[in-house]
Amino acid sequence: TDKVYIRRLDIVTVDSHSFVIVLVTNAGIVHNKLVKLQASISDEDIAALNVALNQSFTGLSLSQISNELLSSLFAIPHGTSALLSQVAAFITEIADLQKGQNVYLGGASRLLNYPEYHDVEKAQRTLDYISDRRNLSGIKLPEGPEAVKIIIGPENGAEPLNAASVIYTTYKLGEGVQGVIGIIGPTRMDYSKIEARLKFFSGGLNKLLSELFINDTDQKQE
Repeated sequence: TDKVYIRRLDIVTVDSHSFVIVLVTNAGIVHNKLVKLQASISDEDIAALNVALNQSFTGLSLSQISNELLSSLFAIPHGTSALLSQVAAFITEIADLQKGQNVYLGGASRLLNYPEYHDVEKAQRTLDYISDRRNLSGIKLPEGPEAVKIIIGPENGAEPLNAASVIYTTYKLGEGVQGVIGIIGPTRMDYSKIEARLKFFSGGLNKLLSELFINDTDQKQE
C-alpha cells in the first residue's frame, strides 16, 4: 500500500439520486461503486465536490489513508453526509483490499500425476498448504527486475513442500507495483526449461500490461 497511490477520485452522476464513485490508482487499476441516495445533489455540487476530493486525496498512498483523514471528508462544504459516508467507506474498502495480496492458484491437482504424490496423505498435505493463499503470499521476492528465484525441497522451510520446488519471477503492473508468477512442482523438474518459460511469459506480461497502461493513460488524457 505504500507504493499504490490515488491518481484520481471522482464522483460521476448517473441521475439526481444515483452516483458512481471512481478511484484510479497509479497502477492504472480502476475501482468503482454505484451508490443511490434519497436526497438529490446538483451537478454543480458534484463538480465542486470532485475538486475538493482530488485536492485532498490525489497523490496519497493507500497506506496514508487514516480515520482522521477520512473524517476530514465531512468538512467539505459540498455534497451530503450520506454521499460523503459512501465515499469514505469506499476508500476504506479499497485500502483494505490492497493491504492483502491476491493469490491465484491453478492446476494444483496436476501434482497428483507425479509419483512423489501418489501417497494420498502426502499429497493432501501439499495441496492443503499451497491452497492457503497466506502461505504463498509470504514468499520472498526475487532480487532484480528480471531475476528468477528457485527454492528446492527443504529450502522452502515448509514440511509440506519438502518434495517440491518453487520457481518464480516478477512482472510489472504499473508504477512501482508488481506481481509474482511461478511454478510449483517435483524437485526433479527441468529447472532450465521452466526458468526459460517463466522469463518468456513474464516478459510478455510486462509488454502487454505496459501497452494497456499507456493506452489507458492516453485515453484519460484525451
